[in-house]
Amino acid sequence: MSEHLPILVVDDDAGNLELIEGRLQVEGLQPVLVDTAAKALAAANAHEFQAVLLDLRLPDGDGIEVMAQLRARQPHLPVII
Repeated sequence: MSEHLPILVVDDDAGNLELIEGRLQVEGLQPVLVDTAAKALAAANAHEFQAVLLDLRLPDGDGIEVMAQLRARQPHLPVII
């Protein structure tokens, strides 16, 4: 896992996304922000991530289901719900 890879942040609350984005940037990390399950899965298809911060309740899906789909693609991808 490369420390240069971005972190996928999935949350439908814009305030949470902004807060998490700021904190990750302070730590020198590169967040990729999305607000739906569909966008999370599309981002995972397009990019490699070092970790995922995932909301449990999303407007178009369940965080547990999204985690299962992400892990099917990258079994060792750390996912924090």
